[in-house]
Amino acid sequence: MGYWVLGTLLEAAIVGALGGLVAWLFRLPAPALLGVLAAIIQLIPVTGAILMAIPGFLLGLLQSPTVAVEVALAYVIVAQINASYLAPAIARWSVSLSPLIVIVAVPLGGALYGAIGALIAIPVAAAIQIFVSEVVFPWLRHAEGETGAGVVSEAEPPRRAA
Repeated sequence: MGYWVLGTLLEAAIVGALGGLVAWLFRLPAPALLGVLAAIIQLIPVTGAILMAIPGFLLGLLQSPTVAVEVALAYVIVAQINASYLAPAIARWSVSLSPLIVIVAVPLGGALYGAIGALIAIPVAAAIQIFVSEVVFPWLRHAEGETGAGVVSEAEPPRRAA
């Protein structure tokens, strides 16, 4: 669980840095503050990535509507990079989950239990993976070994030494 928290904070820090970079590139006021805000908003599951674009859009309106739309699109691109590459890679590093499991678990958790489900989807998927690998697979191997040995010994009588 500790590695998951560390991974989540790392992901928020990277998204915050990218958000600050976007604000700086478009010459929005207080790009460092926007980066910190993007990092904090990133911690909100599922909707955080989209909510990240709102402050940039509003500050972009101070310059022009065109800049506001461009800033919003840049934040959406950052959100897509995060969702497609960054989050699965960090989850794989932090909790040893396959990126496919991460991509399936978060929307499934969100669909089943809303924002809370999306927030706890990765730790729950990691717990299920640990349960399956540490309990279910050994139990299946043990059950297979007992059944397999019983069948072989019944079908083939033991040989005597000559």
